[in-house]
Amino acid sequence: MQRAYRGHLSQHLPARWPGSRPDGRGRRIARTLQARAYAAAAALAQVLRIIADAPPGAVLFHCTAGKDRTGIVAALLLGIAGVEAALIVEDYALTARLIAPIVADITAGAVARGADPASFQRLLASEPATMAAATLAFITAEFGSIAAYIERIGLTPITIERLRNRLVGEF
Repeated sequence: MQRAYRGHLSQHLPARWPGSRPDGRGRRIARTLQARAYAAAAALAQVLRIIADAPPGAVLFHCTAGKDRTGIVAALLLGIAGVEAALIVEDYALTARLIAPIVADITAGAVARGADPASFQRLLASEPATMAAATLAFITAEFGSIAAYIERIGLTPITIERLRNRLVGEF
């Protein structure tokens, strides 16, 4: 649903992508971010199209904790902008420190409902190796590059170019 609010455009997408919901035992239905490269392809393509088509100005994208879904979108955008994989991983590594208060709140709420805190802490961890090995290396091995993956999930070369131009300031 898209709406305007105080001069800003808001686009809300479903809160969960396929495989993002923990089951009753606190384990992920989809065990790796690699599975999401396929399972969330349509949602990722939709997010990237919305960003490409957004009016000039800043675009905010986020999810509950700001690490998996947000991390994948950020990694794809950084890849489109030509950022090296090592720098994408460094950027993702900042996530653990920056979302620590959110993780603490989510964990406290889970504990209050009787959940095992260790399960939620594992679920909400943001390890750089996850982004490096489970996501970027997988995309490169499976599709050849981030650009090839993005084309594979349905973005046209024109949309990819609009994204790149938006990200590097060439309108």
